[in-house]
Amino acid sequence: MEKIFYRNTNAVAIIRVSSGRQKDGISHDTQELRIKEYCKDKGLDLVKLFILTESAKSSEHRKKYHDAMAFVKKNKHGNVLFYMQDRETRNFTDLEENEKRIRAGEITIHYVNDRKIIHRDSPDGDFLTRDFNGLMARNYVRVLSHRVADAMTAKAESGWYPSSHPPLGYIVQKEKDIETGRLKSRGGIIALDPIEVNRKIVLREFELRATGYAYEKIKEMILSEGLLSGKRAEKYGKSVIEYRLKNPFYRGSFLWNEKLYKGKHEVFIPKEWLDKVDAMNGQWGMTKRNFSSEHMALVDGWLKCSCGCRVIYDPKVKKLKTTGETKTYHYYHCTNGKKAHGKLDNLQGEKIWQQLGEVMEKINISEEFAKDIADALNKTEKKAHRATEMQIVEFKGKERELQSHEDKLFELLIGGVIQKDDFDRQLTRIRSNRDSLSDQLESLQKSLTTAVMETAKTVLELATSAKTLWISKSAQERRELLDLILSNPTLDGLNVRFELKKPFAVLIKMAEKTEKEEWCPGPDLNRHAPVKEAQDFKSCASTSFATGAHEMKSKKIISD
Repeated sequence: MEKIFYRNTNAVAIIRVSSGRQKDGISHDTQELRIKEYCKDKGLDLVKLFILTESAKSSEHRKKYHDAMAFVKKNKHGNVLFYMQDRETRNFTDLEENEKRIRAGEITIHYVNDRKIIHRDSPDGDFLTRDFNGLMARNYVRVLSHRVADAMTAKAESGWYPSSHPPLGYIVQKEKDIETGRLKSRGGIIALDPIEVNRKIVLREFELRATGYAYEKIKEMILSEGLLSGKRAEKYGKSVIEYRLKNPFYRGSFLWNEKLYKGKHEVFIPKEWLDKVDAMNGQWGMTKRNFSSEHMALVDGWLKCSCGCRVIYDPKVKKLKTTGETKTYHYYHCTNGKKAHGKLDNLQGEKIWQQLGEVMEKINISEEFAKDIADALNKTEKKAHRATEMQIVEFKGKERELQSHEDKLFELLIGGVIQKDDFDRQLTRIRSNRDSLSDQLESLQKSLTTAVMETAKTVLELATSAKTLWISKSAQERRELLDLILSNPTLDGLNVRFELKKPFAVLIKMAEKTEKEEWCPGPDLNRHAPVKEAQDFKSCASTSFATGAHEMKSKKIISD
């Protein structure tokens, strides 16, 4: 009979259920009942029973579990009971930590359902089996995570918000089973919250903001009207209001995994209020810009004053004395919220557009020059691809070699040629080297993509047609052009300051060098100059321009 090491007869049981749906089911009751029967059968004193409703897939997120294990260590209880091994952990960090404590004689672990005990004197084969079970549990988590993620993405693509926690004013409504007529236990669609006050809070926030109230004033009025009370009132602040007012959900869309989807849920905010709130908020990246006129294109928070305040549109209607006609002057000025200006400078909109239009003169290049750059890019790209492909072949060979070493290592362990400690050290080293190779392979494979080249060519296409585009496009399209080309536009008195984005700044430097004939491809002594400059340009284009240029093409602002 196997001799089992017990530090003492005190036992602590840890019951884990993975989610709120499971905690009320038979799983929890079954675990507790079997554990108590097991303690009675083995003569163990059940000191404390912890019930956890947290996932075991990641050690850093298991706060309650670590609290339970700290309790065991502090009180020197000798036995820790789990219903099954996957109830203990589904990650290698906790698995290895518990093995250290078992081998040190601090604890003995019991798997109640399997009637299996792991203790200090357990044979290495038991620990190896435990490792394999841990590996299988970890793989189950990985597969399940992918399935859940795919299902949620599919639901988002079908127009339904995948989360079970929609914004205030909405709920998840369970669907009925067509065959049984009963409500389904899982899933559901987004519907309006039947609790009227919840929708009323959101409606009132949008109404007040559309009227022109600041966030602080909205907060004061909502609280004074008694729409919130208790803890909800204590947590109610400006950031909550701002987040809600800028949330695309109330406009019929939703964000999921950083992607915007068109939703099927009902919008209950009047469109008139939404338009006014969007004009005031500037729709900072959460919703699609939709400028109401050419004069509003500059005042959604994009152009700011040098003092840090927003620039606003402030038209003035004047009556001409000579003719008696009225004329509207389109002025812009700082809000002066920081009281930094004694006197405000009013700048006419046409003056701002004129200064911004000068950017197009700076970046405009000839088609011949663009072709020279493209040729240099193609040459360097082909060389880089050939070198990368050779590296990939070499790395894949090394990866297969490491896999072969790992297989042989398992054969040596099973055959008793090496001890478990030696096996663990060698396996850790092999897997560390393989992980490093995998990371390098992934990086190399990504470098083979042509997306960067496509982006760089789009920059060149824009630069050759910049002037024509500027003249022919609307105010909204001009703004979108400017978003691609410059950053940090600032109104400094009567002058507009800005910074060119890197690919265009590099392009200007390259254009200046044409005077020195450094951009003349051909069999001369200077053939490598274009290569280096082209690489610099491609690098800048890839980091600063990637998404926007292709969006411009999809909107037909840049021709295909």
